[in-house]
Amino acid sequence: MMRVKKNMFKVCAILGIFLALIKVQNFKVESNDIQNQELLLGNLKKNSEDQDSLETADKENLESIDTSTEKEISKNIATSIKSEGSVSDNNNSRKSIKVELTAYSNDKRCSDNWNSQTAMGTETRVGVVAAPKNIPLGSKLYIPELKNYKEDGIFDVEDRGGAIKMKKDGTYIIDVWMPTYEEAVQFGRKTTTVYIAA
Repeated sequence: MMRVKKNMFKVCAILGIFLALIKVQNFKVESNDIQNQELLLGNLKKNSEDQDSLETADKENLESIDTSTEKEISKNIATSIKSEGSVSDNNNSRKSIKVELTAYSNDKRCSDNWNSQTAMGTETRVGVVAAPKNIPLGSKLYIPELKNYKEDGIFDVEDRGGAIKMKKDGTYIIDVWMPTYEEAVQFGRKTTTVYIAA
């Protein structure tokens, strides 16, 4: 019996040591987990702060962009015309087209009841043209002959019209917006070459 008590005591002692070791291991794991969680939270907070500062910098950069960039782009398109009669826009060549230019204004004698609204829903202004449907709305045309009317020669296709079409010989009829009826009449008709820039 005495022997059983001694063995029982040894078993209990070993179990006690074993349980104590398990508790120490769990404590180490828990403290490592806490340290890892604190490190993770710190990294998340730092990344969030970095993201906020990046977003602020992006906003500041966007706000600093002005119309001079738009003018520079227009000049680059205008100067990209090659001698063989095409426009190079980021290595995409655009062919020149033969055009008969006419003019219109917001006067009812020119544009019926449309007043100053274009087919795109924008307001008419210097630089707006009406073109046939095979030239998409939003396209940009470079018209060198009209640089005296608009300095960069770049016009926006934002309008359509009943007489705006392509003739049987392949000539496009394009209507240039003018501020007054008198200027539209004085403009008359001009045959020229136009470049589809975009």
